[in-house]
Amino acid sequence: MMQRSRVSDVRHALDATSHNTTAVEKPKQARVLVIEEIAALREHMINILRSSMHLVSDISTVGITNSVSVREALSYNPDMIVMDLTCNFSNSSRLAEDVWHEHTKIKFLFWCGSSRQISVPRLERLLPAQAVYGCIMKSASDEQLAFAIHRVLVHGNTYVDPKLREADYKQRQQCRELSDAELRTLKDIAIGLTDCAMAERHNISARGIQSRISSLFAKVLSNDKYDPNRQDKKDRFNPRTRLIFEAINKGLIDAATLADWSRDYIGDLGSSSDFSP
Repeated sequence: MMQRSRVSDVRHALDATSHNTTAVEKPKQARVLVIEEIAALREHMINILRSSMHLVSDISTVGITNSVSVREALSYNPDMIVMDLTCNFSNSSRLAEDVWHEHTKIKFLFWCGSSRQISVPRLERLLPAQAVYGCIMKSASDEQLAFAIHRVLVHGNTYVDPKLREADYKQRQQCRELSDAELRTLKDIAIGLTDCAMAERHNISARGIQSRISSLFAKVLSNDKYDPNRQDKKDRFNPRTRLIFEAINKGLIDAATLADWSRDYIGDLGSSSDFSP
């Protein structure tokens, strides 16, 4: 990807999208803010953007290497922001959410070095209904980058890299592999319930709860290189804490779901004399 493509190749990819996507009015002037720590990658993206000048009348690009506030981002009056998600998904997605809160018409193109660095379901939950965005891998070809830029910036359509779609599908499959009982136990652990409290809540034995937890470890942590059940990791990670981290990272649970689950549990307790919220 680091090698510059020929402008004609990129333009060919952009032209191809014009015939496959519903035509819309091209922006008279497009300003693009590029947020990327690595200078070489930042310059590469800028070169790809500049190669599309024949389709978009003008593009202004800005490279920034440090964290950007909402005010700083908006000061460039961008039509689209290209943002690196490699360093911190939470900070980057929060910036996007805050920017969209101020200006819903600004488009985003997120790019990342690995499918594990971005959760499409988590990102979608943060987006307003009218948001236009794209997600693409840094390993994508120049033609793929050009296609994504054109699809998002010019046509206002969402684009998700096929590799990210595939990773999202695998995560959803893994979620479906968890039984309803296992999902309930996962949420119980996440809100801090003890084994005894979980057993009482679901009217089963503590041994039954422990069996479910063992099953969760096997399914959720199966591909985790930091699996605390591995002999060389036992003294470094708490298994249940790591379980919740991986469950959130894979989109199996989220803050809103856990808040509702905790609220239901407290409601079930009612006015029990041995409980005070």
